[in-house]
Amino acid sequence: MGTQGTHPWSQGFPLTTPLENFDGPPLPDSVDVTWEDRFYPKAGGHPKLRDSIADYYNSQYGSEITPENIMVFAGGRPGIYTVLAFLKENVQARIGNIEWPAYLDIMEQTNTSFQI
Repeated sequence: MGTQGTHPWSQGFPLTTPLENFDGPPLPDSVDVTWEDRFYPKAGGHPKLRDSIADYYNSQYGSEITPENIMVFAGGRPGIYTVLAFLKENVQARIGNIEWPAYLDIMEQTNTSFQI
């Protein structure tokens, strides 16, 4: 199944590496949640999340990304559909890796020209 040397059956498999092997802060034991935290987020992502993403990329990679240049989606499909909606006609999408089968489905459903 899949291309030789790949493991497509592991898609969506949960992370099995212990988190203590990562160089991030420790996970909290609990998180306080108030009624104000239970609203739907803004369409482009919660401002604090977008700030944190920008700060991470800027500190880790020396980039100059601003929160206004970041969109947060509820998964890969909504993100890809949104990007494709803004592509001009006669633009070809290039896919570097097709391990995620939805790439091909989405390209075909939207009649998007693509190259692997």
